[in-house]
Amino acid sequence: MTSITIEQIKAARGLLDWTQADLARETGLSLTALNNIERRIASPRQRTMDLIAKTLEQGGVEFTDGPGVKMRGEAFEFLEFKGRDFIDRQTQDLMQHIKSGDYVWMCNSDERKIRQYGAAADDTYQIFLRENKIDERIIVPHGHNYFVSHPKAYRWITPEVIGPILWMVYADRTAFFIWEKPMRCIVIRSQSLHDAYKKQFQFLWKQAKLPPPHIQSAFKK
Repeated sequence: MTSITIEQIKAARGLLDWTQADLARETGLSLTALNNIERRIASPRQRTMDLIAKTLEQGGVEFTDGPGVKMRGEAFEFLEFKGRDFIDRQTQDLMQHIKSGDYVWMCNSDERKIRQYGAAADDTYQIFLRENKIDERIIVPHGHNYFVSHPKAYRWITPEVIGPILWMVYADRTAFFIWEKPMRCIVIRSQSLHDAYKKQFQFLWKQAKLPPPHIQSAFKK
């Protein structure tokens, strides 16, 4: 029987869209007992954890090494691009896996880093966007006025919402740019993870605001 962690239980419930009450009902455990397990108040017996794991697996998830969790049969691939050309390699991955009319949505705290470390790759990417009519949307902190892409792609949001890591969704992938040394880009191919971040982006996009006209008119590319 698979040995699972509390984090995997919570993640599996998220993938299945199960509440604690749903899992309690499926396992036959009391809601209080399950709540105490997830809050680490109780120390469950191994047979209880085995029961939870079996129930979640029957619901349609698989527990992976890492530890991780995914929907059964879902493709899962972990890519890490490092070195001077890490932005170029991620750009090539993006252009290889999206097609005309697709979307690239991202949250980005500072686009100067894109130009600083990957200007040539960004130039290629911009041409690709225009030629393939890609729906690009970019959420940046309020007041941000360094636009790499066309200003119509941008929305401002409260700076506290934007973390230091650039993340984007495209195809069945979610990409994370880490600027601390060693700088790198991690791309995870997982439809469920992609869908979760896509929903998060859509929520933030609805809260975000268009930059004012005088900011947009200052754009030159």
